[in-house]
Amino acid sequence: MEMGNELTKGHVTNEGADVERTFVAFVRADEVNLQQGGAGVIASGGGVSVYQGGSGPVLANGPVSYTQGGSGPVLANGDVSFHQGGSSAVLALGDASLQRSWVGAVANLRAVAIGDRSRVGIVLAPHVTVEDGGRVVATTRSALAFGAALGVAVGVTLGAMLVKAAIAAGRQ
Repeated sequence: MEMGNELTKGHVTNEGADVERTFVAFVRADEVNLQQGGAGVIASGGGVSVYQGGSGPVLANGPVSYTQGGSGPVLANGDVSFHQGGSSAVLALGDASLQRSWVGAVANLRAVAIGDRSRVGIVLAPHVTVEDGGRVVATTRSALAFGAALGVAVGVTLGAMLVKAAIAAGRQ
């Protein structure tokens, strides 16, 4: 592992973190470069670049790029790209592009490009390009039905929790 700061109890915090061939539980830095390693959580004030590695959730105030790697949910204030990798969900303020990759759900304010041999479960974006060999699994109708069902389920669950709390408060 090469970095300007030391690894302490699985946490890396400094201006720039280059994590190579190791696993850290938490990385917080202005720029994060992860190569052939892993990170539990990445919080970056700038960009994140991962090559042949993986991570849990990613929060970045810049572009995020994965090459032959994957992640948990990604929240980025910039472009997000996956090449031979994937993620559970992506929320990006910039463009999102996938090449030979998979993502469960993508939502952004600009454009999504789904390349050859790429799959996305659900896409929410003003402009979506699906190249030959790419695929969006859920149609607009099924995505709306899923969202409505999820909304009902969350509403019923929260309502039941509020009723239970009110009953418990009335007994005291």
